[in-house]
Amino acid sequence: MCRLLAYAATKENKSLKEILTPTQVEGYLWMSTIHNDGWGAAHMVDASDSAHIEDGGAPSRDTTTSIYKSTESAFLDPMVEAVTDQQARSAIFHLRLATPGIPLEIDNQQPFSCDGITFSHNGSIEDDKGSILDLPVEEWPVTYEEFERTGGRSDSALLFALIIRKYGEDGNLVKAMIDAIAWFRTKYPEATFNCALQTEDALIFTHAASEGPLSEELGKIYTEKGFANHIADYRDIKYRELPGEGIVIASTGFSQREKDGWKELPNNALIAVDTHTGKYETVAIPH
Repeated sequence: MCRLLAYAATKENKSLKEILTPTQVEGYLWMSTIHNDGWGAAHMVDASDSAHIEDGGAPSRDTTTSIYKSTESAFLDPMVEAVTDQQARSAIFHLRLATPGIPLEIDNQQPFSCDGITFSHNGSIEDDKGSILDLPVEEWPVTYEEFERTGGRSDSALLFALIIRKYGEDGNLVKAMIDAIAWFRTKYPEATFNCALQTEDALIFTHAASEGPLSEELGKIYTEKGFANHIADYRDIKYRELPGEGIVIASTGFSQREKDGWKELPNNALIAVDTHTGKYETVAIPH
């Protein structure tokens, strides 16, 4: 289980430190004292050079992609200042608390990236019989080759692989996300599928969480670290509009006061953002 944060800033490239207050940035990163199994970020940046200008290699692009991943905890990583200072039109941040049995290696750090899509997941796809990865490959919803293309080796990578397949079928990213979650829920109805996904044009953030009790082990860790007040809302997702500039969406764990404009994204719903215009819609996820 992890902590997710994403934003879209439509007027100009902005950094996380410009999107959140210093207290909020500190609060989010301090969650990595618990979610300390690595971290990462993916930025979609409006290019500095004019697009399609030949420079001796391939033509330049309208949007460039920057990804940083580390097996170090964010609060210990000296690169955290540079990454949170990086400006972007949209970005995803991920603080990892590894699912038991999933190795602590760079391949399993998120965000994952494939086919121009970056993706992060907060949840573990398992039940009392074990993980989705314990099933024979023949029972997976994708081929092993499709799984490998994500670069990951985790249950989250398998979810990402199915989203990519669904997106390739009809080009509808929202439908691909909903259909992929639906498939996994038929097998693992109590799993959590809070996800953040971005392309050059879109940002999608889902709240599709289990309503079952939080594990006793995680509750104990949160209490010992002084975050007991966030046990009840652990799986919740909140968002805040950036007036005329976009939106920020995140897991809980840092200051997200209603009087500051933060709202709750209902469970079994997603926010789909056009990162060029900042317009967004909320879409129900059938369950």
